[in-house]
Parts: sequence; C-alpha cells; structure tokens
Amino acid sequence: MDTPFQTMNPEVARLRRQSEQRKLRRRLRHVRLLWSLAGALLVLLLFEVLLALSFSPRFWIYRIDVLPAETLTQAEVIHLMALPPHSNYYRVSLTKLEERLRRDPRVETARVTHGMVGALVVEVHERQAVCQVGETAPPLYMDRQGYLFTRPAPPTYTIPVIDGLALPPLSQALGRQLTDTVTLDVLQALAQFGKIGEVTLNIAEVNVANGMLDLQLSQGPLVHVGLLAGIDLHQQARCMEIVLTAIYQHPYTLEQIAVIDISHAVPEKGKGIVYTPKPVQEAPTPP
Repeated sequence: MDTPFQTMNPEVARLRRQSEQRKLRRRLRHVRLLWSLAGALLVLLLFEVLLALSFSPRFWIYRIDVLPAETLTQAEVIHLMALPPHSNYYRVSLTKLEERLRRDPRVETARVTHGMVGALVVEVHERQAVCQVGETAPPLYMDRQGYLFTRPAPPTYTIPVIDGLALPPLSQALGRQLTDTVTLDVLQALAQFGKIGEVTLNIAEVNVANGMLDLQLSQGPLVHVGLLAGIDLHQQARCMEIVLTAIYQHPYTLEQIAVIDISHAVPEKGKGIVYTPKPVQEAPTPP
C-alpha cells in the first residue's frame, strides 16, 4: 500500500518530510535541554551535599570514645591525638591519628575508627614489659621486641632486672628499639629459661657483665649460663633441664641450691653439670 508521501506531489512530499524532521530535531533539543538541566541540578545537589559533609558544623567531631587502656588515661590519649578544633568527621585522617598515638613509647598498636556520626572510637594496646633495664629514674622497661619505654606504674606481674646492657641516654632511649646481639640474646634467654620442662623459673635478675650471662633466680640459685659470644641458648636450656633433673633426683629443691653452672656443660655427653647446694645449717645446741 502506498504511503501518503508516495501519493502526493514529490515536491510537497519533500517539504513535508523536511518539516517533520525539523519538528523531530526541535523535540530532541528540548529533551536534551531537559536532561542537561536535570544533570546540572543533580551535580549542584551533589556539590551541596559534599559541601555540607565537608564543612557543615553538623559533621564536626564532638566526641572521642577511648576504650580502657592499661596506664594511658582518656585525657592522655586525646592529647596525643592532637585533633584540631572543628575537625570534620568525614575528612579527618584516621591513619595520621594512629601515627600520633604510636609516638608515645608505651603504645604498641593504636586503632582509630568511626563511631556514630560525630564520634571516633580509639583502641590502644600498650607494650608489655618483659624486663626492667638497670635502675633508672623513671624505670626503663623493655618489651619482647626490644623497644624501650617507661610507664607511670610498674607492671602488675614480676619481671627481671637486667644489668650490663649498653644504653643511650634516657632522653634518647625512650621509644628506641635495641637490636644489638647482646640484647637479642638476653631476650631469647628470658624466653628459653622462663620454663624448663615442667619447672617454671622465676628470673629475678639478669647480668651480662664481662660478656657472661648470669641469671639470678628468685627461688635462690645463681645460674651461670656462659659466654654470650656464640652462645647456643637452646642447647644451654637443654643443659639446664639435665641439671634440674639431677637436682630433683638427689633430691634437692631449688631453694636448697646456691649456684648452678652450665657454662661448660655438654648435654650430649652428660658432662659439665655443676651445681652447689647451700651449706646445711646445724640446729643450735640447746643450753
């Protein structure tokens, strides 16, 4: 079937087609204009939202929730964070806040997260002392990784005191990690000799003077471990286990032993085992 344009004069048909095309183009322009206006309004709306989120007082940080720490108080934690007034909840750098917290030598790890809008949540884990280094004021402690720090109150558990380590001045020592061979050997010795078999050894003092490693046990004996240079602490711990077995088979208790010397012990041959009991005090003769 013929279309209307095919049955009319070709010139008229051409003019009508041109008219229809012009109308279509006008409609498309109107549609594009409407979409452009809608897009512009959407961009303005998004810009206004971002502007409000970034600068509106409604999104200032008004509260910092600090989870309980061991010695750090909430006021100390907030002071360490050094959060500027009117800080924005969405724009503040949580990573930078965590870095500021870790500047305190006591802090091992710090985590800052967003709470409800306008609030931050702070969780701080403090370093755990494995020993006290020397007799300084304030006391200087060291954790299992060799970091030096101090704290306002001593640990609630008993830790040994180490004498003989070469230390920088106290003002430069805080927050510093000691990675020298002697320090690492001492930390390893504390881990190796803390428990020998089924026996828990309470180390009260560690002395590394003259290159020798000596342990003073709170149970009584002084333990000569040997020269630190090239020492095999795992082997020395095995020697200590042999000594303890011999002591308990005698039978003695650790409280009855004055000195244990494993500095020359050879565990494979069972030689070099030396321990000295305390002198037996005779009961006083009644008058």
